[in-house]
Amino acid sequence: MADHLVATIREENGGHLDTRITGTRYIGDVLCDYGHADLAFAVLIPRSYPGYGHQISLGATTTWEQWYAKGGMNSHNHAMFSGPLAVLFSRFGGL
Repeated sequence: MADHLVATIREENGGHLDTRITGTRYIGDVLCDYGHADLAFAVLIPRSYPGYGHQISLGATTTWEQWYAKGGMNSHNHAMFSGPLAVLFSRFGGL
């Protein structure tokens, strides 16, 4: 399953996440647990859509309720996509 997940992220999704609110929280932990910490970090930083780097390039200082800045955005400080950022503390920060 982990190899399939890695192939999906790298080959089918071009290094981007393709998850929803529930699954997104656990992506980094699963990738780290199965030896893919490099990919766990890489999916957090793309400056292209969709990604956290994309949000940052549009001026984000917090996680938004959706990947892009247009449409029915109600919150530019939303917990919906902040789950995978926990991996920055738990795996990369050592806390």
